[in-house]
Amino acid sequence: MSRSKQAQIPDPLEIGARLLDRYSIVERISSGGHSVVYRAEDERLHRPVCIKVFQRVRSGDGPYQTAYEHFVQEAFALSKLTHPNTLRIYDFGHLPERPGEEGEMGPPFQVSEFMTHGTLWSHVRQYGPTAADEAAPIITALGGALGEAHEARIIHRDIKPHNILFTAAGRSLVVKLADFGIAKALPTDAAGLSHRADDTSVVVGRPFLMYSPWWAAPEQLAGMPVGPQADIFALALSVIYMLTANVVFRENDAIKSYEQRKSGPALTVAACADANLPDSVIDLLAQACAFDLDERPSDAETFAADLAEGLRRPGRSTSPLPLAVPAPMPERPAPAPVLAEPTPMPATPAGQAPVQPVQYPTDWPPPYLQPVPSAAMPMVDGMRAAMAPRRLRLADDGQVFADRRLIFVAAPNGEGTATCLNGSTRLRVSFVPAADGFCVHIRGLTCFVSQDNGRPSSAAQFEHDGTCHLVLPNRHQIGAAQVSLGKAAAGHRIFTLGEQPIAISLDECSQVAVLDFGPGGECLLVYRADPHPNDARKQKKAQPRF
Repeated sequence: MSRSKQAQIPDPLEIGARLLDRYSIVERISSGGHSVVYRAEDERLHRPVCIKVFQRVRSGDGPYQTAYEHFVQEAFALSKLTHPNTLRIYDFGHLPERPGEEGEMGPPFQVSEFMTHGTLWSHVRQYGPTAADEAAPIITALGGALGEAHEARIIHRDIKPHNILFTAAGRSLVVKLADFGIAKALPTDAAGLSHRADDTSVVVGRPFLMYSPWWAAPEQLAGMPVGPQADIFALALSVIYMLTANVVFRENDAIKSYEQRKSGPALTVAACADANLPDSVIDLLAQACAFDLDERPSDAETFAADLAEGLRRPGRSTSPLPLAVPAPMPERPAPAPVLAEPTPMPATPAGQAPVQPVQYPTDWPPPYLQPVPSAAMPMVDGMRAAMAPRRLRLADDGQVFADRRLIFVAAPNGEGTATCLNGSTRLRVSFVPAADGFCVHIRGLTCFVSQDNGRPSSAAQFEHDGTCHLVLPNRHQIGAAQVSLGKAAAGHRIFTLGEQPIAISLDECSQVAVLDFGPGGECLLVYRADPHPNDARKQKKAQPRF
């Protein structure tokens, strides 16, 4: 597209515009390819954010469609990754539909954390090569972020200094790996990344290659399938630039650049000749830049750790960045055995031994499923409940009640991740303070969500009971849950499953919400699980200081 045509394309947002009733556009930062980037203010949490909007250009052709799919895929790729050195995505949605395009969702946009201190590319251009012992923790951080992505079967495919960002954390800088816009989910795990984009090598019969020619691996330039070794190749080139300010391959033509890659190790050694680097580091970088991918390291995290170890000098600080590894998530206890209600026994076929019916214990139902005494129940909405509610406790995970499978989901510090629809869909549920107690914020990690008559978005907030619809980008609904915040009564929170009321003791959890997928489905009981104050003080005391 010519520059004159590009200039005629209006910006998708104006300064001062508001998105999702919370993000206010402050300034336009940049544009490129198929997106425009803005700085915005999150008015609810009072923090700066970055908003990237897909630029709606030439929507009728194949390259547009593939670029659109990759833009959407990036949001779901980032939502799947939790490493502290991977750019965090906060929200996702679509702009309002434009006049004349009724019935279609507007362009998609992403909301991510705002990085305050530029890119690795700009740092080197401004300050020169990075000292070896200062580069070591940066390389370790990038290797960890890339290792998590590869473990999730996601190949970044666009590692370069422009996509390595820095932000302030107190008096230190934190490095983040960004721009998963052309990430690729490996075919062996096609279901692992929701809304997996089509291949970019050929679209509508002609090449459509998405990569940066200075940094891409030779298999990318040739339009061949890629794996972790392609990212390691690009990471090595980025490290060489960080340590020497030299770009190993400066050819923009794909064919000539491909031929240059055949001399990759020799050019790598030449680029590092005047940088006073240890021989072990140069050898590792040359190996990572080998033309044959089988000769390169296969594990990004191990490669980065070996590089960092070779760069460290005795007696010098090697941790200028706060690179604490997050604590592993606690394992969820195994669900209790399902205790289904008795059903009529089928007739026994001739010649077979009769099937023995389920034998319930003599004290069935157990105490936690016995009715709450009606005398203890106050008036609710002007009348006493017609049916006394059944007490449930957190240990009932996996039980069947009211033709629903109960699934208790812990929300440490008010936020938890739930799996529903037989494991095919993941949601993040958060408790948010409200004037009358709390409300529930539901974010789709593998789908969009919407309230009744609402526009599908990445998240929805329920201040009152309502329906949460789970929707794919093509607006196909894959499920719906009745969201209930319950009613407080006699030290319990009361909910209704079908026609049967249940009670959750406030002694076990101060806040609880129900996502009910209906008869024959799942019922998620999400409860706030805050650590004991003494435990929190111990954890705070044990944290290292930087």
